[in-house]
Amino acid sequence: MAGNLGVAFGGSALAGGVTGFAAKKLLKLVIALIGVQLAIFAYLDHQEILDVQWQVLDTALAGVHQNLQSVPSWLTTLGATLPIGAGFVGGFLVAFKKF
Repeated sequence: MAGNLGVAFGGSALAGGVTGFAAKKLLKLVIALIGVQLAIFAYLDHQEILDVQWQVLDTALAGVHQNLQSVPSWLTTLGATLPIGAGFVGGFLVAFKKF
């Protein structure tokens, strides 16, 4: 019985680690694309081709930043539905923080 529990915990931790690693890489790509987009906006604003309302953009980004401070509900649900949810969430967080 203890062997099955170890395999289930280890397997879910491995799945969480892989998911966390992939999520972090995807997040870095999205951040890079947003940075490029903001640089393009700044260039077009400087050339007076586009009028960017920076205060509105700043307010919107502050709201996004605040939403990213909490754990998404889908991640909590996903972790709870796996055989050993703690292993998945633990592996996810370790991989997300370390890699």
